[in-house]
Amino acid sequence: MEEYVNEAGEVTMGTNFGEAYDKEWALLDQGRREGLEEGKIEERKELAVKFYKNGVDLKTISEITKLSVEEILELSKDK
Repeated sequence: MEEYVNEAGEVTMGTNFGEAYDKEWALLDQGRREGLEEGKIEERKELAVKFYKNGVDLKTISEITKLSVEEILELSKDK
């Protein structure tokens, strides 16, 4: 992502402002998509801990959340 930021900065200094505008929007879109993905991962982790604390089988939790049994156990220790 840093590469895109640097490139957008270089284009902004030149004469092609339209290209810089397009790159800025592309960076914003990329950031939004990354944020949404991070949110989904955090939600799966929170659900895994809740399931575990409510006695749901680890294998079932792993299948539902797509987290490994080790990840679930580690998350449950932290909370």
